[in-house]
Amino acid sequence: MSRFSFNNKPKDKPYIEFFAENIGAKIKDGYLVEADNDYFNGVSVILDHFKNIRIIAHKHFNKKDYTVTLSNDKEFDFTIICFENNVLYDNGKVKFEFGIPNGFVLLKGTESVRLSYKENTLKNSVVCHFNRKRLGDDILEIVDRTNSFFYHTGNENMINWKLSLSDSARKLIHDKYKKQWIFGKINELAIIIKSIFYSAEDSFINSIFQDNEIESAYLIKDNIEKNLKEKPKLEELAKKYGINKNRLTTIFKDLFNITIYKYYKEQRILKAKEEILHTNKTLGQIANEYGFSDIGHLSKSILEKFGITATELRKK
Repeated sequence: MSRFSFNNKPKDKPYIEFFAENIGAKIKDGYLVEADNDYFNGVSVILDHFKNIRIIAHKHFNKKDYTVTLSNDKEFDFTIICFENNVLYDNGKVKFEFGIPNGFVLLKGTESVRLSYKENTLKNSVVCHFNRKRLGDDILEIVDRTNSFFYHTGNENMINWKLSLSDSARKLIHDKYKKQWIFGKINELAIIIKSIFYSAEDSFINSIFQDNEIESAYLIKDNIEKNLKEKPKLEELAKKYGINKNRLTTIFKDLFNITIYKYYKEQRILKAKEEILHTNKTLGQIANEYGFSDIGHLSKSILEKFGITATELRKK
């Protein structure tokens, strides 16, 4: 798997040239980068002539697996990454993966993420670097609450914006006006994101999550895996890990595509199956160890999940 990195741009080189050289691509019309290398083909739009902001939009077909390391550019205070499916965050203390197919993550300072892409998939994403001067004081007040990043799950406006960039929609725009159309769409996305932050006070519960809340969700996931005998209690977990109970429920489901209780049940039955197959523990011991009421409860759960009773499973 190849790795691309777009950090450490020379000060005297325009970003579009630096980007094109990194991926072996050609520059067209001063703002388009057309690529066709061993890993992907497609086009990137790079807008780097505005003050205090740089925007890069990608539409690629991925030929092979590869990763991109992306950090907040030293020239800018913030970076927003939109519409990515596989994002790895690692600050040396905590490490976790998440997806933002319809949302965005905002990085601050020197934070970085690794983006992963799979063979035979499409990449439609947007990256925006910008400085504090581009935000109003009201939005800065919200952004300054977190140490490293915000995570937004996405809303109807974000989804509709992404859908509006379809090939059929772009083909309806005459070539003479395509550049203006692209600039207009990028500006529209910027307005949507600003609106999300501006209205954060009204919709904070279901929209924007801070780095410490994502970290809490992962720590709670680990806690569940290590304590499968006891059914997780949301209020106790939320209090222990310093996160609002409703926000925990929402972000856990969004990050892992499963509710906390269903995750507990799934991990418990998988672990019980492993114990049945690979240990000499009695079914009664296993039932007790993983919080099943009795052997019958264990066997019924095994049957529902795997189509075989616990006794039959043991004989394998």
